[in-house]
Amino acid sequence: MTTELDRLLAQIKSESARSVVGLAPPPPKRTAVYTGVDALDDALREIYETDESSGPLLELLGLAGSGKTHTAYHICATIALNGQSVLFIDIDGKASAHTLAHHIKSRVKSTEQVAEALRLVHIFTPSTTQSLIATLAMLPQYVQRHDLSIGLLVLDGLGCNYWADRKESVHVRLRSKRATAFFRLQQLFVDTLQMVHRRLGCLTVATSLLLLPVLDSQEDGRVIGNEYRDHMIQRWSSVVSRSFLIDSRADGSALSRVTFTPVGSQKAGLYTAYIDQNGLHTNTG
Repeated sequence: MTTELDRLLAQIKSESARSVVGLAPPPPKRTAVYTGVDALDDALREIYETDESSGPLLELLGLAGSGKTHTAYHICATIALNGQSVLFIDIDGKASAHTLAHHIKSRVKSTEQVAEALRLVHIFTPSTTQSLIATLAMLPQYVQRHDLSIGLLVLDGLGCNYWADRKESVHVRLRSKRATAFFRLQQLFVDTLQMVHRRLGCLTVATSLLLLPVLDSQEDGRVIGNEYRDHMIQRWSSVVSRSFLIDSRADGSALSRVTFTPVGSQKAGLYTAYIDQNGLHTNTG
């Protein structure tokens, strides 16, 4: 009996904790990646000069239809045309491969180049915050399994599940009254994103739509400005490298003028671009 037990024990592979840690792949070496959007690229240059940590995380804030997703498509096209893969998480379910293809076709004419760039974009469509967290958690394994060189991670539509999450959290009872179920869900999302962001070491762009219009009650409901409703926990601001307010105005029948204002800056309209059916352009030429 002892001999049989010894034989079975000998088949069990033993490892020290040091060797197990050593098996984990090191985070990829960070390289400077640019987006083709002047406002974001100026911020990235500052970050690359002063921060040696993992890739930057940029946040785009704006009303629905302000140009956040078009900007994300433009960045996707820039990265994919440079031969790097893109992970695009479509949280609000509105991603359009057709629109992304237009962004790419506006820069290259070769059908093969367009097809190759589209092949490098991997789209995920989680419908709830819980599935978003699960999707984020599996990304490092997905990247390793498919041997991808990641240049960009996009989270498009942060906040679209805000009211659903708040409604669900009302029915969840926790022992600690200091933290609501909604808070803990957001905390888990931020923790997971931060872990994945460090593992991937790439540029991350997140778009958020909870920028609400401010109405003047004395002027029959006229919109007098915008107010950002912070739907994230406080620690989110320490994860984000830079935030930008995006606003768009019709500028003729075919063009929309888009302005990018760094949060905290008094220079509104310093950065301008234009959006038409073929995508985002930094000038009209």
